[in-house]
Amino acid sequence: MRIAESPDPTLRLNRDTQEPMKNSIWAMEVMAALKRHYPGHPWRVDTDRPGLVSIHHPALAGGKYGYTIHLSDLTPDMLAVVRAGGEILERSAIMRGKLRRGDTARRIDGVNPNHFAGAVL
Repeated sequence: MRIAESPDPTLRLNRDTQEPMKNSIWAMEVMAALKRHYPGHPWRVDTDRPGLVSIHHPALAGGKYGYTIHLSDLTPDMLAVVRAGGEILERSAIMRGKLRRGDTARRIDGVNPNHFAGAVL
């Protein structure tokens, strides 16, 4: 699998899919929705698997844990994306909305405490 170069380093695009342009458009739309609803957070959006988009927050456990959405589940209002981003934040005990410097994630719900040492945003 080859990851395409993107003008935005937080977007990883797969060139090996049959529709790389469609994937890159979806990735940009998903990133725009995340930035609009949760400004300041360092989101990462991957479209490296055909038909799927993955959302990660690199400041939380290095982005190891994320949320995957089927492209067919995306709607113009990007509700699935907004919910996914919010859930990632809430599982880390970070309030939804704009990034507030100094917020601390001490745990991630559903993740073994030995696998996450905490993070200060």
